[in-house]
Amino acid sequence: MEEKADKPLFVLKPNFTNAMVPKVIGSIVFAAFISLVIFVPSSVLVTERRMSEFAFAMLVTLVFLGLVGIRIFWFYMNLKAREYRFYNDKLEFYEGWLTIVRHVVPYEKVTDVTMIKNVWDRFFNTATLGLITAGSSVHIQYVTEPEKVLNYLQKVVLKKK
Repeated sequence: MEEKADKPLFVLKPNFTNAMVPKVIGSIVFAAFISLVIFVPSSVLVTERRMSEFAFAMLVTLVFLGLVGIRIFWFYMNLKAREYRFYNDKLEFYEGWLTIVRHVVPYEKVTDVTMIKNVWDRFFNTATLGLITAGSSVHIQYVTEPEKVLNYLQKVVLKKK
């Protein structure tokens, strides 16, 4: 018989705005690069009159929009599935859309708690928090009110030592 699961003290989900803005910009740059890679060799088709200029422009536009759309959709679905559950003695971290991965980090194994703020994080008042153990680390990305969560984690980790 399955035991009743503990209820988490709190649950964190990533801040979507902070996560999506750099991903959209990166996807546009990536798609523009790939479109140029396709554009240069394919421009021969236009010069040799095998394809009209309009059809060629549509092809490049469709490739560009398709790449941007796929990358953003994939990232969004993975981000939507990401969840951090904080318990009295551990952190459970769920990620993945098609393949769901569950990480469990007992607080007693944590050796350090870190906070990283990049340019986007400072703009949106978020951060990436890291729980470092002897063998691995878990990074909690796109955390809203990071100082509050960092203080909580430091108290919990120090209490377990």
